[in-house]
Amino acid sequence: MLSELYQGMPGHFPPRCLRSSLILRISTVILFVVSGTADADPLIGDAAAAYSTADAAEANPANAAFLDYTQFSYAAEILKSDTIDIRYPNFTPTTLSSSGVATPLNKPGFIWRANPQISLGAILVPPLPVTINIKKNRVPVVVVGTQNYVDLTVAAKVRGIGTATFAYRVSDRLGLGIGANLLALSFTAKMVPSSGGTPLADLDGSVRQLAIVLGSRFVAIPGILQLGLAATVLSQDSKVLNVSSPFVAGGSASDPAQRDGSKSQDLQTLSSILVGSQITIGARLRLLADLRYTRADKSQVSFSLVTLKKGTQDLHDTLSVRSGTLLNLTPNMNLMLGFRYEPSSIGPGSRGDTPLVGFGTVNLVEILAGLAPITPYTMLAAGVQIGLMPSHYNRLSTSGKLEKKSQNSPPYFKLLLETGVAYSYASIGIDKSGELPGTYVYRKIGVPVGIIYRF
Repeated sequence: MLSELYQGMPGHFPPRCLRSSLILRISTVILFVVSGTADADPLIGDAAAAYSTADAAEANPANAAFLDYTQFSYAAEILKSDTIDIRYPNFTPTTLSSSGVATPLNKPGFIWRANPQISLGAILVPPLPVTINIKKNRVPVVVVGTQNYVDLTVAAKVRGIGTATFAYRVSDRLGLGIGANLLALSFTAKMVPSSGGTPLADLDGSVRQLAIVLGSRFVAIPGILQLGLAATVLSQDSKVLNVSSPFVAGGSASDPAQRDGSKSQDLQTLSSILVGSQITIGARLRLLADLRYTRADKSQVSFSLVTLKKGTQDLHDTLSVRSGTLLNLTPNMNLMLGFRYEPSSIGPGSRGDTPLVGFGTVNLVEILAGLAPITPYTMLAAGVQIGLMPSHYNRLSTSGKLEKKSQNSPPYFKLLLETGVAYSYASIGIDKSGELPGTYVYRKIGVPVGIIYRF
């Protein structure tokens, strides 16, 4: 695969409702932009179940057991151009476009090969004095049957990010691993009418997320087929939120400083399962394929802009598809292809005696602010990877010492650089019986870059 240049195979790379909806959703918005998901590399569709890089060990900790060298890896999107078309029945269609430098907030990966059996990894980011600012102007929203335009401003500070990985190579064919991921941050948010006037809501709060992942990786057919399995066995999201708004009970436009505090702490077991494979075909081609099943917490509540009441959210379990291809073109160059399909966990909602809160204005605000993708979406990607700094040092011996290969043997490459293009397309339509009738079409072209360095 892409982290395994010449390892084991010659020539192969081895009005009140606004306040309520913001309270319930703004913490999820900030959490998404800072932490993202456990992805490996968009240029191979983020496939990570059986993929030997340090950042893929976040998705499946057992991947760390299959690294031959201490490794640092990082992949992020640095440029993007996106467009979203929005149409509500009986209202003016809106098109919003943006382009420029993307904020690379992905977490890096680091794995230390302590000995041939044990691999350890840890990344710790302490509280940072840097504020992450996001602003979107003239965001169209429909509230109580009226189309409005609002300006959204969000500022977040990282209070701590950490990952830890332990992996054990049981045998040449089996590796096991356990990983932990922690995120803590604080934020403020403001939502005001684009035409000016009194802010609709000011919020401040904090978010903390913890996830424990168990994983395994097995060589089913040596040199041909490897299988990966990982499960998020325990996850916990803790949120503390406060709001100041003229729509809070007892508040007014002239005196909006009415506080309305809320707290939540959700603990979920076995929230997702990841299964995947890596198939080697000949000396030059490798195929990666993943399926991730995510179980929705169907007890979550949200605020309906139709009924102006809190209600159970229309959430569904999802099954996502991620696949990648690595084709060795020259001794130090790989062609990378990726595909990803991500379904939506949020349904349209429903009305009636037992209404469900579905996709609505708050979800649209997240998308337009660049904090969450519109789902379901499809991504196609292509790129190249270049190997630099060839070395003839081999993997760790059983004694823990590096063994040097003959200078006539094929080298491995200490430094791998990659870049390419990723195209995403999403389209969603909500019928008239849903929470917020409308259609949304999203297109994005991004430029990911990646680096892998092996010590």
